[in-house]
Amino acid sequence: RLALTLVEHCQAQKDFRLSCSSCTNAMVTCSKALKWDIALHLFHWQRSSGHPLDIGCFTAAIRACEQGLQWEEALTLLEDARHRGLEPNALTARALLECFTGSSGWR
Repeated sequence: RLALTLVEHCQAQKDFRLSCSSCTNAMVTCSKALKWDIALHLFHWQRSSGHPLDIGCFTAAIRACEQGLQWEEALTLLEDARHRGLEPNALTARALLECFTGSSGWR
């Protein structure tokens, strides 16, 4: 519930800045509550607002894609992270693999 309140607060405050770790923690919390769509919404808000992103934010978003069976979105996120010069780590690789293996549409 607290993560959802944070998302609402972020959207209401135009100049509100959310740190990478706070964004990641909120996305992880949303995902654990089976609110993967809200986790992705928070990630996209953070990105479109020009706020900082690190590989942890991207990994949390990819984890949310896993829950939502959104493997294509996960690939897009990986490409975006690389385009920004962020190096995927072991957690990112694991999240991607789990996303792909959980999605029946991926071959």
